Amino acid sequence: MRFTLTAVLFLASAVVAVPMPQASNSPALGFTPGLDNIPENCVANPSFNECPARLPSGNGLVTSLNVVINDVTGSVPKPFNIIFAGFNRNGTGGGLSESSTLTIFDFPGGHTDKKCRLQLVSDAGDNTAGSPNVYNVWSLVPGTGEATEKSTWFDKPARGQVLATFILDDSDLAATTVNAKSLHKFVFGPGEGSKRRNEPFPCPAGGKIAYEVASAVKAPSDGGPMSIGGQSGLGIEIIGLKSKWA
Repeated sequence: MRFTLTAVLFLASAVVAVPMPQASNSPALGFTPGLDNIPENCVANPSFNECPARLPSGNGLVTSLNVVINDVTGSVPKPFNIIFAGFNRNGTGGGLSESSTLTIFDFPGGHTDKKCRLQLVSDAGDNTAGSPNVYNVWSLVPGTGEATEKSTWFDKPARGQVLATFILDDSDLAATTVNAKSLHKFVFGPGEGSKRRNEPFPCPAGGKIAYEVASAVKAPSDGGPMSIGGQSGLGIEIIGLKSKWA
């Protein structure tokens, strides 16, 4: 049976959309990922690294909790909710070690009547110069594990299908936000700048949604793996929902 990307993305979101539990061991973030959660210091300094993107569209943006995992060490502790992905040579020099990021969303309910699209956000303080700089957003296979703050490479859900692909070349951005952040171009999938026609996708029901962001090319990251901090990284734009920035 053949599905369009729109149908696949909605299905992938729906099957993992369960209430997100309150974790007692939440990392000490400078913010809480979610819908347009704007820290107080961002009001005075909206372009600060940890401030969420103020989209040109004026729509709300749901940000994620990022968990970095590695195929050798299991997990990679990172401060400031970093999204991190790429290949490095392993300690023995005999092969490549992969790091990727589980992006966990606490998606707000009540928006199934709206459309959504993906955004990949960075700013001047992030490393987007690595080579190669093409990355995939993967769905996760239901029943193969759970994406949580304590997930490792060895107990994470299995990758399902590539839902979207984006590039980090700053010379080919999709747009720049009102608060001077970069929106990177999606070349496949329901994201900003995507060339695919069947975008955006129906917003999922509220609850927990998780994806995995990984390098699309198995090659050494010459400039270092993608490293994006703050409330940046992968986000879900809710089209027609006015942002709290507005």
